Amino acid sequence: MNIFLLNGPPRSGKDATGKLIAQMLPDTSVLKFAEPVKMVAHATMRMLRGEGVVPLSEAFDLCKDEPSPYFLGKTPREVYIATSEAYCKPLFGENIFGQLLATQIKKKKEDGITNFIVTDSGFSGEAQVLGEHFGDQIFVLNLHRHGTSFDNDSRGRLPEGFHEYEIQNNGTHGELRVRVAEILSDIEAYKDGAHD
Repeated sequence: MNIFLLNGPPRSGKDATGKLIAQMLPDTSVLKFAEPVKMVAHATMRMLRGEGVVPLSEAFDLCKDEPSPYFLGKTPREVYIATSEAYCKPLFGENIFGQLLATQIKKKKEDGITNFIVTDSGFSGEAQVLGEHFGDQIFVLNLHRHGTSFDNDSRGRLPEGFHEYEIQNNGTHGELRVRVAEILSDIEAYKDGAHD
């Protein structure tokens, strides 16, 4: 089993990298720590607006930093961060999303999934929870892209302690694909060596 934690600022290419990994590996599931946050945020907005329709979070993926009437003039990112940091974590504990994701991975593993890609990693507590459950099966891919930063985002760089790989995502999609293939090859060689 492999768990890939993609870590990088907004717009650094985490989702694109996750899609590439999913194309290259069998039995893959793409997951997000933030999925429960978005579900809570959208249900809250539905109640505040008195509407029965809850748009899918994917509808806001390309405009997370733009004020939206659906979010009462706030940006989706602002509402998601407030839902996580001001509501869920104070009520259920700092590591709640790591615990939820660990449970989800275990269930999916029982269904035969062997590769898990988490495209929104950036909280050390969440990563540590996964480390406690899955240890040596976790690989962190740190994405870097000119003009991106963690400013105005609640996430940041993960602490050391995992197998880490760096991706400079400043070129073409083809160059990103080549780098991802190199990393997957390195991981396969590492795992083969660990079992010799």
